[in-house]
Amino acid sequence: LERLDLCRTRAGEGGASLWTALLSGKLPRLSRIDLSYAGMNAEAVTGLADAVRSGGLVEVSILDLRENGGVGNGVWDTFMHAIAESEAGLPRLRTLGLPYVLAIEGGGAIAT
Repeated sequence: LERLDLCRTRAGEGGASLWTALLSGKLPRLSRIDLSYAGMNAEAVTGLADAVRSGGLVEVSILDLRENGGVGNGVWDTFMHAIAESEAGLPRLRTLGLPYVLAIEGGGAIAT
């Protein structure tokens, strides 16, 4: 599996199990994840941050998280810090779609 498209689903509400699957190592070729409009909650974004820290997304080149604005900026900030501070991070990432509010108010962490 190279592409996981969960756009316009409620998959983001069960995000913890999604990141557990990614961290299992059974999707080593996964390069694109689309969770736009997926109803991500704080637990899902925190799980995503944990997956980044653990090196579970090192092959991902496109990560679309747009239109998941129901999560507070503090949680998105945790995700951005995970990218910036992780040893593995997201080395192949070339496209990152973020909620509009985050891009306007909170995107500074990734630049540090």
